[in-house]
Amino acid sequence: VPFALSEMLRLISFVVAVGITAMGIWFLPVDVWVKAFMGMGLLFTVGSTFSLSKTVRDQHEALSIKQPYPHHIFHDGKDVENRDWPTKGRGWFLIHAGVSTSELDRKDAKDMALPRGGIVGAARIVDCVTSMDSLWFYGDYGFVLKDAVAIPMVPCKGQLGFFSVPPEIIAEVLRALQSIKTSETPDK
Repeated sequence: VPFALSEMLRLISFVVAVGITAMGIWFLPVDVWVKAFMGMGLLFTVGSTFSLSKTVRDQHEALSIKQPYPHHIFHDGKDVENRDWPTKGRGWFLIHAGVSTSELDRKDAKDMALPRGGIVGAARIVDCVTSMDSLWFYGDYGFVLKDAVAIPMVPCKGQLGFFSVPPEIIAEVLRALQSIKTSETPDK
C-alpha cells in the first residue's frame, strides 16, 4: 500500500473509532454526569494519542545539509549548523547529505566523491544561538551540535527543513549504527 494511502486509511480508521466510541458513550443508559466523565476521558485519550504520535515522529527527524558540511561535522570539528531560521528542537537528529553540488569544488575529485543523497550520520542539537565563538558560525542562527557520529550512507530522499524519515530507512540507519558499534567493540 503506498505511504499516502496507508496514512489516509489510518486517519479514517482513527476518526471512525473515536466517532463510534463517542456514540457509544452518548447512548449509554447512565446519568449525564457519567457520560460527561467518560467523554472527558475520551478527549484526554485522543489528546494523548496526538502527543505520543508527535513524540514518536520527532524522534526520527532528519535535516538535509549540503556537502561538504556533513563531512566537516563528522571529520573536521564543525560544531554548528547555520540556518536563516531558528529551532526550538533539541536532541538527536539524523544528518542527510543533500544531492546538491553547489557548495563543492567540482574540479576536486575528493569533494565530488563525498556521499550525497542519503542519511550519513546523526548528531545532537544542544542549543540554537544568534552568535557563537566558532570558526564555523555565520549567518542568522546556529544549531549548536554535539556527539556527531558518521555512518555509511543510507540512500534517502531529502527535504527542506526537518523532515520525518520513513520507518524502513530508520531500520537501515539502526543497522548501520549497530555495525559501527560492533566494529568499535574490542575483541575479548
